[in-house]
Amino acid sequence: MILLDIIWFDLLPLLVLIGAGWFLESKFRVGGETYGIMVSRAVLPCFIFYNLYRYMEAEYLCLLPAAAVLFLLLGVISLGISSLAGAERKAFCAASLFPDVGHIGAAVILLVYTQPPFMGSPDLPFEQEAVGAMLILLVFTEFLTQTAGVALAGGEEGFLKKSIFYALRMPSLYAVFLAWAVRSAGFSMEQTFLWPVLVHFNGAFIILIAVCTGVQLRRHASRDIFRPVWSTAAVRLLLSPLLALGILWVMPPVHPVLAQVFFLCSAVPASMTPFLRQEGNGDHPAWTVRAVLWNTFLGIFTLPAAVYAAHLLFPVTGG
Repeated sequence: MILLDIIWFDLLPLLVLIGAGWFLESKFRVGGETYGIMVSRAVLPCFIFYNLYRYMEAEYLCLLPAAAVLFLLLGVISLGISSLAGAERKAFCAASLFPDVGHIGAAVILLVYTQPPFMGSPDLPFEQEAVGAMLILLVFTEFLTQTAGVALAGGEEGFLKKSIFYALRMPSLYAVFLAWAVRSAGFSMEQTFLWPVLVHFNGAFIILIAVCTGVQLRRHASRDIFRPVWSTAAVRLLLSPLLALGILWVMPPVHPVLAQVFFLCSAVPASMTPFLRQEGNGDHPAWTVRAVLWNTFLGIFTLPAAVYAAHLLFPVTGG
């Protein structure tokens, strides 16, 4: 029954929105670049600021060392198992290492913790812990994706330096510091005219994120499957959650909801961001975008299983 609730309340709404983006791109060529810029430059920073302002707690930072260990382990294993060489080997790592926490991951967490069976009662506000923890992981993974991920996808020497400068201009990064500064100063955002704006941006987040994902998937849809596609999916969707379980056993967080969120983020499909950034230059191997595309499709089947496993492995008393 729990698995059916997860599919009905969490997976199907997300698939409907992604399908809407797929349909729009198929019929009208809506312009994925415009959606991407709107999300990365406006919607995502507002979402991060709004929720960190409300939910930021120091205890959520305990997930950063665990996330760093997971990235290091996945990087070493990806390099070790890949039979590719040169730029293709780096691209394999880029397609295996970096989860799409900023799009699919964030949407899944928001849906999961506002619907049965994870939804808490007023005395157990699981959504607060879940969103707060997810935002810490989101900012961490987005920064790594925009720097190391883009550099690996391109395979160009010296591109990491350019990527770091690009990432330092990310509005999402400054949204974190701004939220911390506003909270530290004790300033009440609720009394300003900007608060309704932030509320509406937050409400539109899931819709815009999911539609944008559907547009990107349709634009790069292909029937071709190569060996690296399955290998990257195995690393991203199977090996990563297993490693996350081991890390959580060694480095358990203070609250089981934090463990659930870390585990779920580790099971999110790969991010397309590194390859979309390089697409205009043609600097990445041809199979990489298809690898991420099929990675996302396979995630339709693995994500509900990951949500169900998180519910069983890290139970919350009273949930």
